Amino acid sequence: MITIDEIKQLDANRNDRTWQWDGRKVDEDDGYIYHPQGSYLGSTLITLGDTYEDDHHDLDFIAAAPKIAAKCIELDAVNRELITKLQAIYELLPTDDFTDSRLTLLRMTVISTLIHVGAL
Repeated sequence: MITIDEIKQLDANRNDRTWQWDGRKVDEDDGYIYHPQGSYLGSTLITLGDTYEDDHHDLDFIAAAPKIAAKCIELDAVNRELITKLQAIYELLPTDDFTDSRLTLLRMTVISTLIHVGAL
């Protein structure tokens, strides 16, 4: 499995050119999407067999990789911020008052969440 740090490194190392498949054509008669052999993706020549119809979905996924990586990095930052806030709440919760059931439920929820995400 790839880690978020590996995704960040891959994203930082890639070229900044727009990732689009050059040479993509849609056949007006039958609607097939065609990618010729040797299509460029960013600055990289990708040599494929000629691809038709459904095969373009894989190519679209590959071309979307920079956007997917950016979204993963963004969500990781949001997740880390939420963990930091939960840890701050955890530090503020009293540890000696178990008479208030709402407080106990809150404490258990925060603790279980922090354990689940590996922050406690």
